[in-house]
Amino acid sequence: DNSTGFTTASSLVSDRWSSSLKGGNIVLSNNNLDATSQNTTFDWDSVYGEKSYAIDDGGIYEWKIQVISVDDDSSNSYEMLIGVGFITEDEYNSSYNTNLHIHSGNTGFGYIQQSGKKTSTVGAQSFSSAYGLNDNITVRLDLNNNRLSFGKNNGDITVSHSSLPSESGEIYRLAASIGDDGDKFRIISHTTNP
Repeated sequence: DNSTGFTTASSLVSDRWSSSLKGGNIVLSNNNLDATSQNTTFDWDSVYGEKSYAIDDGGIYEWKIQVISVDDDSSNSYEMLIGVGFITEDEYNSSYNTNLHIHSGNTGFGYIQQSGKKTSTVGAQSFSSAYGLNDNITVRLDLNNNRLSFGKNNGDITVSHSSLPSESGEIYRLAASIGDDGDKFRIISHTTNP
């Protein structure tokens, strides 16, 4: 335990990127803690965490993600997204947007790397500042209060989405969308306080 009340997950139970819930161009390494794309031109692919969390169970889940590399592709205003994706328990894992960005079809919520905006049902909206190389992004999923928050480096963690879909049977996972081979995320910690 630490002063925030969160328990740090041990390396045996820490969340990792899923080798089965990823786009065809996503490349995982470092024991599935690192995710990049092998696209040489910009094209979306997404990857999801191994662990899933049901809205019915509640709890607070937090990940720290480090930006290992960024290749600024001028043809895209997002570049990378970090956040969460969701499906209902009666849907299959194939319902996740693995070959699109996590927000496609309103099945995910994210923090946009290049602009610092957040995704929403009406497009990108103002949220925070952009993030880049070596920045550490905190993703906090609060299923007790149906909200998603993000923090950058050691700054405050701010609510980005205050009313996540919360119907019985919905399941959430960590998610990231990556545009090309110069973009890379690393999961550096995963904590839980259900």
